[in-house]
Amino acid sequence: MRLQKPEIKLTNDTLENIRIMAPYLDKESQNQVYGMMFGILKTMDSVVLTPETRDKAG
Repeated sequence: MRLQKPEIKLTNDTLENIRIMAPYLDKESQNQVYGMMFGILKTMDSVVLTPETRDKAG
C-alpha cells in the first residue's frame, strides 16, 4: 500500500510558503521556524518603507 502525497502549491510569498509547509514539520522544527519568523518580524518594526525602499524590497 502506497501513501498518497498531498499536492502542495507554493507561492512567491515566503511567509505564505512557511505557513503552508509548517504542518509537515515535527513540533521541534515548527518551533524553530516560528522562532526565526518572530525574530525577523521583530526586527522589521524598526524598518520604515519609503517608496524607494519598497520598490527595492520587491
